[in-house]
Amino acid sequence: MTDLGAEAVAAYAGWQGLDVDTFVRSSGPVLAEAQVGRSVL
Repeated sequence: MTDLGAEAVAAYAGWQGLDVDTFVRSSGPVLAEAQVGRSVL
């Protein structure tokens, strides 16, 4: 994660009243490149 990304995640977590770890866990699994490619194309 970049410094800018970390700041954004912290801001979104704060807006929802969550700590960063809870916010990240609540977002669900990350899509694999193949899944994104099949969905976009």
